[in-house]
Amino acid sequence: VHFICSSGAGGQHVNKIATKACLSFNVTEASWLPKWIRHRLLVKAKSYINKQGVLMVASDAHRTQAANMEDARSKIKMLLKEASWLPNERTAADEKLIVRSIHRQNMNRLRNKKHTTTVKRHRNDFD
Repeated sequence: VHFICSSGAGGQHVNKIATKACLSFNVTEASWLPKWIRHRLLVKAKSYINKQGVLMVASDAHRTQAANMEDARSKIKMLLKEASWLPNERTAADEKLIVRSIHRQNMNRLRNKKHTTTVKRHRNDFD
């Protein structure tokens, strides 16, 4: 954790106080994380990770160090939560419901398309 001078509004205050919070930790050496989460984090958050495998998150959204530190922590929590989420596996019943729903949507689309076609065709039948 380190703090640096933040950019943006603040007037004379901005050049005196280092409020931008920069948090970092080494993902590749984080033994407290399971391997599959580490791998997914390296793939999903690759824009935040440098070549050495260090995840770096910065925040300068607020005017205080404490608020920026909390914001950076919440960003890391969000990245870890996204990396650890696994979708539920679909069952045969789920697949059947999805196929039925797609078929119903296509039928409704074609029915609406046919109705629009007949409405437009009857606009010219005033003779």
